[in-house]
Amino acid sequence: MQPWETLSLIVILTILGPFGLMIISLMFWQLYLVLKNTTTIEATAYHRAKSYSETNHKDFSWPYDLGWYKNLKEMFGNYLVLWLVPLNPRSSDGLKFPLNPEYVQSMNDRELEVLTSSLEESQPKDS
Repeated sequence: MQPWETLSLIVILTILGPFGLMIISLMFWQLYLVLKNTTTIEATAYHRAKSYSETNHKDFSWPYDLGWYKNLKEMFGNYLVLWLVPLNPRSSDGLKFPLNPEYVQSMNDRELEVLTSSLEESQPKDS
């Protein structure tokens, strides 16, 4: 191996090594978010709510966390074979999402009334 080849290999690894680590860590972060069915912004609220419930010794459930498999189906569609195809049609309209049954069950009557009324208000009016 020539000296200039060794030098270029060192320079390439010095630049691409940290870049590759950043990309891999970003990939794992996004996979974690998909498995929890949250967005990047919601992740902050998720961790705050979880730590609040732990300090107050209350049960915690995220409203949109349906379990890892259902979360993946919610994100990538119902057909496992098409998960890697970017043209996979989504089953949702992007405005309404299924809620975690444990979360709905733990809501008191007032919270449930507010949730259902806000969902009814968000429905498009027929004209």
